[in-house]
Amino acid sequence: GTLQAPEERWGGVQRALLTTDFELSNVEYIQFWLMDPFNEDSQNDSGGDLYLNLGSISEDLLNDGQLAYENGLPSANQPAPVQESSWGLVADPSTFNVVNAFDNSTGDYSLQDVGLDGLNSQEEQEFFGDWLSGLEGNLEPQAYDQYRADPSADDFRYFRDPTAQANDENVLERYRFFNGYEGNSSTAQPQGYPIASTTLPNTEDLNDDLTLSAIESYFQYRIPLRPADLTEVGIGRNYLSDVLVSSTTMPNGETKEVKWLQFKVPIRDFERRIGGISDFRSIRFMRIFMKGWRQPVTLRFARLELIRGEWRKFEASLAGPQEVEPDDPSDTQFAISAVNVEENGYRQPINYVVPPGLLFQREINVATANQAQLNEQSLQLEICGLEDGDARAAYRNINFDMRMYKRLRMFVHAEAARSDEPLETGDLSVFVRLGSDFVDNYYEYEIPMTVTPWGVSEETEIWPDANAIDLRFQDLQNLKVSRPVGYPLFQEWTSFVDGARLSVRGNPNLANVVTVMIGVRNPDKDTNPFASDDDGLEKCAIVWANELRLAEFNEEGGWAATAQMQATLSDLGNLNVAANMSTPGWGGLEQRVQERQRETIQGVDANTTLQLGKFLPDFLGVQLPLYLGYSETVSTPQFDPLSPDVEIADAGLSADRKRKSQQINRIRSINFSNIKIDPQIGGKGKGKKGKKGKSDKEKEEETARRLKGADDVTKERELAAQRGAAGRPSSRGGASGGGFLGFLDPGNFSANFAYTENYQRDINTEFNIRREYRGGLRYDFSNRCVHTGTSSLL
Repeated sequence: GTLQAPEERWGGVQRALLTTDFELSNVEYIQFWLMDPFNEDSQNDSGGDLYLNLGSISEDLLNDGQLAYENGLPSANQPAPVQESSWGLVADPSTFNVVNAFDNSTGDYSLQDVGLDGLNSQEEQEFFGDWLSGLEGNLEPQAYDQYRADPSADDFRYFRDPTAQANDENVLERYRFFNGYEGNSSTAQPQGYPIASTTLPNTEDLNDDLTLSAIESYFQYRIPLRPADLTEVGIGRNYLSDVLVSSTTMPNGETKEVKWLQFKVPIRDFERRIGGISDFRSIRFMRIFMKGWRQPVTLRFARLELIRGEWRKFEASLAGPQEVEPDDPSDTQFAISAVNVEENGYRQPINYVVPPGLLFQREINVATANQAQLNEQSLQLEICGLEDGDARAAYRNINFDMRMYKRLRMFVHAEAARSDEPLETGDLSVFVRLGSDFVDNYYEYEIPMTVTPWGVSEETEIWPDANAIDLRFQDLQNLKVSRPVGYPLFQEWTSFVDGARLSVRGNPNLANVVTVMIGVRNPDKDTNPFASDDDGLEKCAIVWANELRLAEFNEEGGWAATAQMQATLSDLGNLNVAANMSTPGWGGLEQRVQERQRETIQGVDANTTLQLGKFLPDFLGVQLPLYLGYSETVSTPQFDPLSPDVEIADAGLSADRKRKSQQINRIRSINFSNIKIDPQIGGKGKGKKGKKGKSDKEKEEETARRLKGADDVTKERELAAQRGAAGRPSSRGGASGGGFLGFLDPGNFSANFAYTENYQRDINTEFNIRREYRGGLRYDFSNRCVHTGTSSLL
């Protein structure tokens, strides 16, 4: 896109934004590429300023308090009331049209397609007649004719207009009037092709919410664009971040050098605050305009975008003790951005390259036909005016268990940000901070940075090995264990390993890292551990951080075993026993590294069911089923529960402390169900022995032998009488339902009893015992009447 500023005038554009909450989206800056406006064919050599506005910006372009929209104007078949304003005619607000479309009944939009002033060029001449009369004697005839032909300067002209073809106009001249509103939706095709730029009516309602917003409350940014500022020397000032010079072959075969400028404007580095805006939670519009240009100029934008990221600036102080007073204002400039191969491969003064090594081969986008490579980029920290002993950092919130990995690695690049502020190796250091918060519980790893001189292009010089971060987690664990007992946790405990400074503060935990921070520090001159010749001055630098990653996961696997035994004890009962054990590192094939087991688990489960009534005589009718259960699980953690990133074997704990670190869950239970006593005495029950020791069947056989010679009627009568007597209750009670005292039969009663004990213990609980007792008594009685009759044959 282009912005053109005529002589002695200013112009601009305004747009509604899709993302309004910049804080939630973490929009950090506005980035755009701009072609050098002072190239060899430019008519401008003085320059001017480019302004950006972010916030709530008035949609009332004509500033008359009325919402102007073309489809509210009268058409051939749709009369509509209008009102006169300072600039022309506007639709009557009482007849608001909610459909954003022209009147299609005639297929001719000419009556409505007249621009925001509601007037065509002939009507504009009448409406602004007095103003034109005042110009007639003060302008050259040619200039006056231009103003009179289009007083509102809103006429649209298609870029393939016959006039443009006849005059052999260049691209800029052809598109000079392409943004005009009057006639930009014409349905005519005079040359056999459409000559419109849009089919939608023009309106002041930019965000299509059917409301005219007139609030002016925004942040303003000023970008100076003057020839002296737009060179490689000016990188780092006035938001200029990169200069790219490339050779381009023109259509006529001529080769020209074209210079492109990249600007990165931090949204929090605003020049002015207009209105009552206080934060970036409601940014509805963006407006760009030019001011201070005394000569015609064209600004060509290659990309204009809002840049967001996962990394945020840490706003709190990271200065060392007694270095910077809390209330002192700071002039330090700090910005977070990104550099990548696609846009910064020819960056000056140092071009961006991927770090050396096979690890950084760019991925292929398999969805493209030409197998295009994906972009590769790094986090950029740009700091200027960093005071001695102070630091700046970017952070990101995560939730990660790092215990199964051995190392954390990252590539770092450092260079001077300005030519007039030299930067020497060792002047600055880079640090990585891991922990559960930013300032009270963290591990920190810090190394001095080797500065890459301007003008180099080799990968090994841009990404020197001396700047490569290689943090062993075992060193952090050793540092934490070596901290003396009673040492204040709010103070850093520090040691040096292979030239790097390691620090621990509070009680950080690698098992649950929720924050990671990458920062740049200007070490204190008095306590600088990396350089003895520290000058103590402010520093200005650009730092790249690439591929912060975990490496070398723990490949030691665990094992698991299970044993089971089942035994049947004749008709007395059965016995089941099961045992299991698994060690750290055990897991399924589908589980990730951080999902593997972190403890030794031992478990045993035994239960038995016994019929204790089998130990008593059958005639007592005793039923006494017993269930016994025992289950115990012991979990011995690999890491100390009070310091989850230090292994118990390395923590030097006492035997009692190790025992208390175990987690035990034990369940014991005993259960008697359906306890019953049903003595079989007194002839009770069919086929059972009576009180004389003979069963009913034996008595029937004896009666049949005794009546062997009798007739059938007599035999049947005797047997029936005998069966009736057997069914009647004896003097001791008899069968259930067999008589008046049958409801007192002990066999009608049954009972149950259950006892369960649950014992738990862990590092936070000395013991937790829950005992549960249950018991019940059941009574069942069913009355059964038996009728016995006799008959005789005459």
